[in-house]
Amino acid sequence: MKWKWFRMVSIVGMALRFFLQIFWYQWRKKTGHEWDGLMRRQAREFREKAIRLQGLLIKVGQFLSTRGDMLPKPFVEEITRLVDQVPAGGWDQARVQLEREWGTSYREILRSVGSEPVASASIGEVYRAELLDGTSVAVKIQRTGIDKVIAADFQALRIITWIARFTPFSDKANFPMLYKEMKTVIERELDFKKEMETAQQFKERFQREEVQVYIPEVYSEYTTKKVLVMEWVEGQKITDTDFLNQSGIDRKGLAERLLKLFIPQYLEQGKFHADPHSGNVLVNEKGEIILLDFGMMGEISKKDAEHLQQLLIALGVKNYAKAVEHLIKLEFVLPSANRKEMEVMLEEALSFDLKSFKQMTQMEMLKMKMELQKVIEALPIQVPTRFVFLGRSFITVEGLIATIYPDGDVVGLGEPILKEWFEQHQGGWWKLVASWVQGQPFFQTLQSLPSLLEEPRRYREWQEEAQRRSFEFEHARDKKRDAFIVLVLSIVLAFIAYGLRNPTLWMASVLLAGVSGPLYFIVSRKVKKLIRRK
Repeated sequence: MKWKWFRMVSIVGMALRFFLQIFWYQWRKKTGHEWDGLMRRQAREFREKAIRLQGLLIKVGQFLSTRGDMLPKPFVEEITRLVDQVPAGGWDQARVQLEREWGTSYREILRSVGSEPVASASIGEVYRAELLDGTSVAVKIQRTGIDKVIAADFQALRIITWIARFTPFSDKANFPMLYKEMKTVIERELDFKKEMETAQQFKERFQREEVQVYIPEVYSEYTTKKVLVMEWVEGQKITDTDFLNQSGIDRKGLAERLLKLFIPQYLEQGKFHADPHSGNVLVNEKGEIILLDFGMMGEISKKDAEHLQQLLIALGVKNYAKAVEHLIKLEFVLPSANRKEMEVMLEEALSFDLKSFKQMTQMEMLKMKMELQKVIEALPIQVPTRFVFLGRSFITVEGLIATIYPDGDVVGLGEPILKEWFEQHQGGWWKLVASWVQGQPFFQTLQSLPSLLEEPRRYREWQEEAQRRSFEFEHARDKKRDAFIVLVLSIVLAFIAYGLRNPTLWMASVLLAGVSGPLYFIVSRKVKKLIRRK
């Protein structure tokens, strides 16, 4: 039990220290350069602690690296270097776990097994082995006690997300939902039987010849909750460009097939691969894509799939009003956003010419990307927690394609594949036509004509009300920040007083906490109400 409390205190203590450092920075109003330095130091400390403690922290770090929408850029850049690669536990530990799960000596099932793992991550290790009939297999064995370590880490994470609700970060993310989503995905990853079921579903789903994807067979008779046995397949990382060139594989065609494999996952109801890094996406000499590791999966609901499809159609025909409507339904748009302004900003963000973009020099492309990024960052949007893993998956695939075929890009390669996907679905063409018609100025004018006469007066009233609410919100947020700082300081003083055995200081800190605590919660509720009203 001591190790459990040590982990929890270490993780929560680090988070509290980070929060206090951020409040101290905001209180003293330091420069942007100092803020970037603070974010890099915090990210570096987190990365080092994650490597030392392992467990859930590595997964959390990888998750945070995808949250550029809510975390400062310097923090994200530093934390991106965290890789889920930890030292091997050794065959002796793995053998004990394997025989415990199988209920017999491993020699009753395996003819031979490698003494060193071929892959080692935070949750488990993979060994190459042979069944008694000589069949080569990959045996994935969960680390002994990792489920208990992750359970303790989740308790610490729950405390941190609860504290984060009362900080300025609460405006940028739904922390309870964030915690729930991470818990669901990672607990699923701990159950190898669920991974087996997902691998079988993917094998049935992607048997199309044009994709040329191979998914290894799973040996269900030898698979348990903590042991997974799959067919051993030979292949190289899909980003091994030397291998691609030596094998004569068409790199552009490979990039296109990779998109054909993943685009349906992002648009259709069902599961999608949430961790498609180069170690999980291989290629063989025939050019077949080999997809591995079905532990970390995301899922798209039927409703979200429909809205995502309609959003892409609207963007394709430049119907920005319809696009914003679907972004709102998908909960990407912040409550404070002005819909009309959002349409204009979205049009500006997507107005660049792809053909001219390709003809630019490296410096011109870099400048254009930076300007485009600024426009996108200015959009009043957020990433709902249920789309975080989808975003991570897409960014990873984009990185693979950049290595496989540097002369192309996801937008250019993906456009014809998207069109083909929509044409293959019933009504796809008519949806495009209908969305195009609805996006025409004449149609929109007819649709909004009754409200146009009232627009000037309503706009003036809205502007005055918006200014009043904005001032009220800023004032309440400042009070919330001040109350939180006083509350934290009073708690720290209470601990110091307890350690010094100073009753006067103890009483003063308790009284201070008694005043600032209720005040903080009252103001927090007021801020939340104002956010909803905005």
